[in-house]
Amino acid sequence: MRQWLIPAVGVALSPLPILAMLLVLGGRRPLLHGAAFWIAWTIGVAAPAIVFVVVAERSRAIDDEQAAIAVAEIAIGVIFFAAALRFAFGGRSEPSNSPPRWLEELDRSGPLRSGALALLLSSGNPKNLALVLVAAVAIVQDGRLALGTAVFVGLAVSTVSLLLVGYTAFPGRSRSMLARVRGAIARNDRSIAMLGGFVLGAFFLADGIRSL
Repeated sequence: MRQWLIPAVGVALSPLPILAMLLVLGGRRPLLHGAAFWIAWTIGVAAPAIVFVVVAERSRAIDDEQAAIAVAEIAIGVIFFAAALRFAFGGRSEPSNSPPRWLEELDRSGPLRSGALALLLSSGNPKNLALVLVAAVAIVQDGRLALGTAVFVGLAVSTVSLLLVGYTAFPGRSRSMLARVRGAIARNDRSIAMLGGFVLGAFFLADGIRSL
């Protein structure tokens, strides 16, 4: 299995951008705001992926710094495990069907604010950048830079893309379904983040230890 697949899935299953897109599509002018969010989200994933792949390929990090990369992967794995444990044993808030208040502001925002939030959640998110960096190293190791980068970006943005495509194709039926999904994510965001942290932590630790 391509080593960049799991980081791509980790980006794709990030609950906050999914919830943000659901809110955008459930608000006013959903197609305009949803398209702005999708474009900015895609750029925010693709731009650092391209930069990291180019830098990793030109710096010969794969050949000369394999041990350093392995240590970095182990450190990232520990960070994800620590975050997952925090979600598992941290203070629990009362269950609610409502998303965080700052996400609710999307209902009253314009397309520029939707796009700015997408950039913040993608290229401004340290967790996403760590996943993209590990994927870039794996893509360079694999050798097919353009194809690997394109497939990684396509998979990483697939959940947000599918939400927009589904709403565009079936706008009438989408509203009730989006409301149910939005409520489920809002109720279980801690569990989703905890599970994702454990899975990604295990992946990075195993890959880092294997590469030493």
